[in-house]
Amino acid sequence: MIFPIMKKIISVFLILMIPPIVVLSINWQWTPSSFNEGVYYLYLFTESVSYPYGIITSTIFFVFCCFSLRSIDLASISRLGIILIFAVLIGQGIKSIVKNYTSEPRPYVTQLEKSLPVDSGKFYVVTDSERAQMIDQYVQKTAEIPSWLESHWQAETGYSFPSGHTLFASSWVFLVVLFIGFKRHSVITTAVVGWGVVVETSRLALGMHYPADLIASNIFGCFIALLAYFCAKRWRIID
Repeated sequence: MIFPIMKKIISVFLILMIPPIVVLSINWQWTPSSFNEGVYYLYLFTESVSYPYGIITSTIFFVFCCFSLRSIDLASISRLGIILIFAVLIGQGIKSIVKNYTSEPRPYVTQLEKSLPVDSGKFYVVTDSERAQMIDQYVQKTAEIPSWLESHWQAETGYSFPSGHTLFASSWVFLVVLFIGFKRHSVITTAVVGWGVVVETSRLALGMHYPADLIASNIFGCFIALLAYFCAKRWRIID
């Protein structure tokens, strides 16, 4: 029982680790010069996690997980929904706690320090509106940054470690794979895993996170999904 589950988890975990490991191995670091127009399409994947689109994404993945129910009735669907909602919320709670503890500046903030007479310590103690103004000043000096990326930065001025978007994505990837399996729904699971890989890649390409942020998020997402899966099995909600 445990071996097949761990085999699934390890396989998916290794796939999700490809982007951060590749970036670490080639020592790639985000800079404004690394930006290109193709990054906009990665941004669309990031938006599938951001509010409010993340709600739509979660609903779709919840429907996928319902394929594993022992019986399709309101009680079973409700119980599964509660487990999955708590799994996602626990992940985001962990993310918030760890971010405040580590206080790591985002990659774009590090670049901002080099362009403006401000350090990351000052950036993170001022109000959100003041942070947005600093970002605007930086973008005006950096021709490579488009307006949509500036808006994304202004909406995401918190700390870097770990990645909340990656944690959201990896949690759902592990949940879908655990609940419905590779063999029974190979097309769905392959698409969901691919989506997760592209989401975490987008976080690197947009200057939002470092590889270590993604690695930690994948680890958290793995354990959260396992906890949710075993809860559902224990309460005999799923096959």
